[in-house]
Amino acid sequence: MATIFQIRGLLLEEAIAAALRQGGLIPVGAGPASLPGRGGRHQVGVLTDFAVGTPFLAPARLVIEAKCFTPGVRVGLSVVREAAETLRDLQAHLAWPVEGVPPVAGHRYGYAVFSVTPFTAEAERYAFAQDVSVLSCGRSAFFTPVVSAIQALDHRDFEAGTNETVKADLRLLRAMVRRAMAGEGDGFKAYPTRARGRLKAVVSAAAGTGPSTIALASGSLPIFLTAAPSAPGQWADVPERLRVTVVPNGTGGWLMADASGGEPLFSFDLAEDYASFFFRAGLVGGEPWRAILAAGGRGEAVPGGFRRVSFDLEAGWVASLGL
Repeated sequence: MATIFQIRGLLLEEAIAAALRQGGLIPVGAGPASLPGRGGRHQVGVLTDFAVGTPFLAPARLVIEAKCFTPGVRVGLSVVREAAETLRDLQAHLAWPVEGVPPVAGHRYGYAVFSVTPFTAEAERYAFAQDVSVLSCGRSAFFTPVVSAIQALDHRDFEAGTNETVKADLRLLRAMVRRAMAGEGDGFKAYPTRARGRLKAVVSAAAGTGPSTIALASGSLPIFLTAAPSAPGQWADVPERLRVTVVPNGTGGWLMADASGGEPLFSFDLAEDYASFFFRAGLVGGEPWRAILAAGGRGEAVPGGFRRVSFDLEAGWVASLGL
């Protein structure tokens, strides 16, 4: 038994993970992962490896959690607090790969909570203090087709009487969705016709959405960038350094375009209280935003690997935030 909100969150997690493949984050395994912490094991829906590592540091991994609540319902402190507790326990785990070898940290972990609705102010404050990343995606113009397809899913599609009584095995559903988003067929035949159609619509929306990456503003503030659906070819053509301008998209999100002209290249949303702490602490200034992009186009096997790119923002965007 599952709730419709668990299913929507699962779909959002898998859509984000699929989009971020071209941004250098590679899902680990075919389904949820069980990770050892110092105090016990932790079940996470999406675990990703970074395709581009950092010399002299333990390999990094990112846990992705996503919430797709009813519009108007904010993500509260309890969600972020649980993420922080999980992150601390994962970071405290020490591995003994060989008898007689001193214990070491097997991986460095990061934890990102995505949401289509805003976070509460106290959740964003706690996230900043505990090194949990909170990323809004509900107002990112190029990602909204995915959000709309997920929000259209209702408990009645599964022939359930309430939001809390949906007959679905989340582990099996996640494996089906991950395979479908990788183009490996449709495994939704066991579900009612309406549910099967809704699930296929989510997979289709994810396939039609531009690839995504996580940009770091001044090397610290994470921002979920989604490319324009018309720009997969441009993805590989983005130069290693590009001056960009950022403008509002009219619905609370932002669009990034080449400062020299042309159509927007990326869209993004912002958890503004969370972002404000980076600005007020002096962690974000005039330095470039840096990101990882696949050398190949969308859907390719990335034969050319990945490359680092930098975006130089024209003055004015930070001031427009009023932070």
